[in-house]
Amino acid sequence: MKRSVVMIAPFNTRSGYGDHARSLFYSIMDREDLDIKCIDSNWGKTTRNHLRLDVPRHKKLLDTFIGQEQIQGQPDVLIDIRIPNEFATGAKINVGITAGVETNVVSPEFIAGMNNMNLNIVPSNFTANTFKNCSYDQMKDMPDGSKQKTGQVSLQKPITVLFEGVDTDVYKPLE
Repeated sequence: MKRSVVMIAPFNTRSGYGDHARSLFYSIMDREDLDIKCIDSNWGKTTRNHLRLDVPRHKKLLDTFIGQEQIQGQPDVLIDIRIPNEFATGAKINVGITAGVETNVVSPEFIAGMNNMNLNIVPSNFTANTFKNCSYDQMKDMPDGSKQKTGQVSLQKPITVLFEGVDTDVYKPLE
């Protein structure tokens, strides 16, 4: 029996997230044990014109596109490749893949998004450590105008680093 996989990402953009998402799709697209459906999301105002029907692997990706409303039942795996505060859930296993941040501080909204996933994947040890090392006090406004600490926001879910290589279809020695 095939496992159902839903991927959400800005596949058709010329963005880093679009490139990353396509690379991940291409790495699993020919697996016979997976039934992959993809939801093409917006990426800000980035132009959505990268994929072309005349490119075989682009067509293979385009043929998997569905709308959110077309998901039937609970998928086995959801892979969301966006920023963490946009991560979706709803599968048996939810995986968030993000570039994260390029600083040593991450927002509490990003941490909350990561905590919704079963597994989080980032591209570097620096990014993983940033998520692991940031925490925030949760505060509640009291009737007298003061604030009371009610807890802490910190990464509670697994995070791992997946090193990304080079697309040898694009970067190759010239003859």
